[in-house]
Amino acid sequence: MSITRYELTMYLKTTSALHSGGVEETVNREDPETKQERKATAQRFARDGQGQPYLPGRSIKGAIRAACEQTVARADGAIDEDGLLTKDSLNALWGGETAASVLTVHPIVLPVVEEAAEEKSARQAQDGAHAVLRERPGIAIDRYWGAVGDGALFVHEVLPAGAELKLRISAHVDTESGRTPEQVEALLRLIVELFKAEQITFGKRKNTGWGGVTLAQDLPEKSVFLTRTKLDTPDGLVSWLSGGEKLPLEELPAIESVSDVQERVTIRVKWSSPTGILVADPERREARKEAENDPEKKESVPTEQWRDREGDCLVIPGSSIRGALRNRATRIARTILFATEGVGGEYTSDWSDEDVHKQLAADVPLIHDLFGTTDRRGALTVREVRSRTLGEKITVTHNAGDRWTGGVIDGGLYSEEYYVDTDWEPIVLEINLAHLFRVKEGERIPATYTEGRCRAALVLLGLVMAELATGTLPIGSRATRGMGAVEVKTVEVSGPKELLGTPRWELEGGGQAIARELLKKLREMNEEISGNWTDYLTKEPEAAPSASGEGSEEQA
Repeated sequence: MSITRYELTMYLKTTSALHSGGVEETVNREDPETKQERKATAQRFARDGQGQPYLPGRSIKGAIRAACEQTVARADGAIDEDGLLTKDSLNALWGGETAASVLTVHPIVLPVVEEAAEEKSARQAQDGAHAVLRERPGIAIDRYWGAVGDGALFVHEVLPAGAELKLRISAHVDTESGRTPEQVEALLRLIVELFKAEQITFGKRKNTGWGGVTLAQDLPEKSVFLTRTKLDTPDGLVSWLSGGEKLPLEELPAIESVSDVQERVTIRVKWSSPTGILVADPERREARKEAENDPEKKESVPTEQWRDREGDCLVIPGSSIRGALRNRATRIARTILFATEGVGGEYTSDWSDEDVHKQLAADVPLIHDLFGTTDRRGALTVREVRSRTLGEKITVTHNAGDRWTGGVIDGGLYSEEYYVDTDWEPIVLEINLAHLFRVKEGERIPATYTEGRCRAALVLLGLVMAELATGTLPIGSRATRGMGAVEVKTVEVSGPKELLGTPRWELEGGGQAIARELLKKLREMNEEISGNWTDYLTKEPEAAPSASGEGSEEQA
């Protein structure tokens, strides 16, 4: 029996915030003191037995495996030139109920924590844990009242963008297992290419742009290391103990394109804000509270816009943009269904007394497929938006007036700091068409339904984008005070030609002109749908024959 071992080491960089869920804190909402303080529900980062934040190996392995399987599934046959990686061989390499995987994915200890742990000081390790992680606040907006829902304030511990991660993958293959070293090498090459193409994401909340990682290619000497050792001779064992034989990536089987552009629709919006965008930084909010408790401190500490790790640029979280889009999409869908169902229908019930979590659960199926639920990931991903230049800083001071005396209430002085004339990156939306359906093995959905549902999802999202273009959909907080206004300059839509009619839509001319042209294209798309796009808001696919010819009931 011949045994071959591999060690693949990759240095990665996070391109966005990253959160891997750990033990969550439960807040007692019945406690008057807790409720008064509006204490957030803490979503802690995963920690190992020593209390150090880390990325579990099984979480990383699951993300890598899913990306590999999706890439091979899109290929017509093998993904590599030598025909080594097919669906069957990939399943054999990853393992299952009858055989273990040939790969072992090791956990990643977060960088600052790892440095502190090397100093063998528990106190320093704990300090490192606090240094590497930041807190990201989150809220859920009540769809009826437009304010933060009760119990919908939460905080995630995240690893910020720009952090370096060291990933190590080991592989062990023997000739008697039916899996070959050549197949393992092809799989390792595929994994490297997927990281290069940024097709692998880690952790939770991926639809809001979190979990992005890429190879640290700006550090060529710290990018990818691969070693191979054949343990069929004593010399091979000595080689293994000395680190193994270095194997250049160029010697591995060549991989075809790993891009999934054919299954995605991408929307890029170039825009600006005449009023400024404010997404508050919670750390500055805490500093303001401490300052207000200082009797010597007369001025309030302003609430500031969220910034990146280095503080060089402003950041609009993908969750803020995605939440605004979902809220408006829900309003459009419920308005349409109200015309046919009236008040009290399955999807048009009165939400005035429902909490925000029940409202989200009661959304129409197409909204769930686009934006996701607690049980499944949605098709739409919204990337974080960063500023290229800051623009002009403006500090505005407010006060809260006493409704009885007419004066300023005690402690009611506060200020906000934001920027205008900021040059922002484009807003980028990605729709993974494959996530609009959930097809069981051996079942299939009629092509007319899949095409109609894809077009219906684009029409619904297109209507939301038309409202964004006309300036009626603000982003961020303080919208009722006139902030968060958006001026759309151009909209570019790219995706499958059979879906869009052309490979790309390029809409220019500013807000109203873009909205008119977009609505024209949406009407043309609606004409290609079997029925009307509104039929697919709640429509389930009809039963279609399975591959064996027997009827089956499908689930989208």
